[in-house]
Amino acid sequence: MGTANEKVIEWSGSLSIEQAESLKEELSNALAENKNVVLNLSKVEDVDTTTIQLILAAQKEAKKQLDETASSQTIYEYIMNDETFEYETEQDNLDKELDGNILCIASIGRWNGRFQGYKICGNNLKEVLGLFGCDEIHIFFDGFNIKSKGYHHDGTNYVEYREIRQDRDIDRLTNMIYSGKKITRNILNYYTKSLGSYIKEIYGW
Repeated sequence: MGTANEKVIEWSGSLSIEQAESLKEELSNALAENKNVVLNLSKVEDVDTTTIQLILAAQKEAKKQLDETASSQTIYEYIMNDETFEYETEQDNLDKELDGNILCIASIGRWNGRFQGYKICGNNLKEVLGLFGCDEIHIFFDGFNIKSKGYHHDGTNYVEYREIRQDRDIDRLTNMIYSGKKITRNILNYYTKSLGSYIKEIYGW
């Protein structure tokens, strides 16, 4: 239980996208009331809590830069404008032509189960920033590959982005993906290569 100026938000068990949205709204309201928010999601299962924690951090930063009486809607608009700016900045950062096209290999969550899928994009690195039919997407570099986790009304999609090797018959790999065959790392490395070297060069890692 929190103090008069403290709001404790806790959750345990599974957390749906709709419930996560409700949590985010509760966070906005608490911050709009100048509350010190304590977020406890240590018992949450099957959800990417990083997204919620990033939103909380963004809301706190917005609160610092806005008038103390700012409404939750004002804070929301501030964050959305800031996210739009950051997205456009990343588009500029990743505007790099590659030798090969980008292959997106997906584990697609649907109402009737999980399925393999793929999409071949152009040869510009910024194409990894596409939403690919998701309502919300988290794109990240794990040190080896660019990946994403996207949410939509049927479930969650997991995508890995790779550059197609120009001297390989990519149809053989895409046929394997389409037919649901297991794609080992060796097979993936034979037909494609990591985009990691471009990311490291762009950001100086």
